[in-house]
Formats: sequence, structure tokens, C-alpha cells
Amino acid sequence: MDSKIEEWLKDINPDFSINDGVCNIIQKDLNIEFSLFFVSENYQLTVIGPFHNINDGHFNGLLERALIDNANAKKMEGCWISLIDNKLVLSHSRDISSLDQIGFTNLMYHFSSKIDQLKKDYSTQNQVGETINLHNLIGTLA
Repeated sequence: MDSKIEEWLKDINPDFSINDGVCNIIQKDLNIEFSLFFVSENYQLTVIGPFHNINDGHFNGLLERALIDNANAKKMEGCWISLIDNKLVLSHSRDISSLDQIGFTNLMYHFSSKIDQLKKDYSTQNQVGETINLHNLIGTLA
């Protein structure tokens, strides 16, 4: 299965490779980065990426928003937001056996789009104070 994921990653970008179950992806055009983790024993694939640093004085409002967003299953589309080292982080996990190459490629593109959208949404919230601005994101991870 590792070789299949390696092949799928190379199809997305020849520079991508998986080492010890991990691939770090940097998408320079969107200024985002995320990591892909694969556990071969249970075929579990996890994608995780930071999208907002909350060392900026809006901790309570941003954390409240993240909790509300997590409760909105339609908006989050199988993802969840966590707080790790004062960063809001987007995560998604699934059984890799449910994916083919097209599904894997779509997952990577939709995940990066979702990080980009959340990054913009949460940055906008910082500019307007602690007002929570909820609206739907575009894209599907399923």
C-alpha cells in the first residue's frame, strides 16, 4: 500500500515522496503546508495542516469559532479543527482502502483548498474582532 500511495503522490507532483509513512506537502501558490501520515497496519491515512496561529489576542473568539465549526458537519465535510501549540490545525482521517487514485488526488486538492479557505476566514475574523462569521465552504472531501 505504501508503494501505491507513493505512486499517487508522484502523479500529483514528482517531488512528493513518502518516508516512514510521512509526506510533507508545501503548496507555495496558496502559502500552505500540510502533512500526510499513513499507517500500513490499519490502512489509516491522516492529513493534517495548520491554518491559523492564535497568539494574537483573539484566543477565546477563535477557539469558540473552531468549536462551532467542528459541530457543523456539513461545513467540515469529515474534517475537524484541533488546537496544537497555539495553532488551529485542520485534520482528516480515513481508511485508504476506500480510495483509488482519483479519490486520493481529489482528497489532496480539496484538503488544501479547505485549509486555504479556513486560513482566509479566520484571518478575516481577526480583522473584525471577535465576531464569528459562519458560512459554508466549497469542496467535498468524501
